[in-house]
Amino acid sequence: NPMASPDILGINSACSFFILLYSIYLFKIFDLSILVCSLFGALLGFLVTIFSSVEDKKLHQTRLIITGVAVGALFKALSQFLVMQSDEKLSSIVSFITGTLYLVNWETLKQIFIPSLILSIIPFFFHKKLVILLLCDEISNSIGFNVTKWKIIIIFCSLSLAAVAVAGSGSLGFVGLIAPNISKMI
Repeated sequence: NPMASPDILGINSACSFFILLYSIYLFKIFDLSILVCSLFGALLGFLVTIFSSVEDKKLHQTRLIITGVAVGALFKALSQFLVMQSDEKLSSIVSFITGTLYLVNWETLKQIFIPSLILSIIPFFFHKKLVILLLCDEISNSIGFNVTKWKIIIIFCSLSLAAVAVAGSGSLGFVGLIAPNISKMI
């Protein structure tokens, strides 16, 4: 789907919101990693988008995109509210929300390098399963392939990779929208 992007589905905004929530208010209470907060936000944002898009046990693509944009706007608005209420240094918070590589340092790179490397390599180990997923669900099920299980695994890997990217650089939505189209051309 050329419209598939973590930003379109509300995932980036949810990651940013939970990172900001943790960074501004919860870091004194809980000792968590930014990656954990980002992954939690990605999962929650995705689940809200999916459950809001299902009607009669069917997932409609048009409704998924519209709901994803709405969920993204909701979490972006909540992030802006957190920024307005915080006493933190606004310039670093605003640059994180908009997404920038300006504030990335070697420590940030060390935190995201290993998870992103592992999450990028994992799909190569089940590339045959990905080819089977390209078939329609009926054909895949008829050859004994568990479509639902593998879709969940692929979605979790994608969400985790998006969460790692947001934890490192903030919400750079246009990269997620352009990257699939560039990879198709290559």
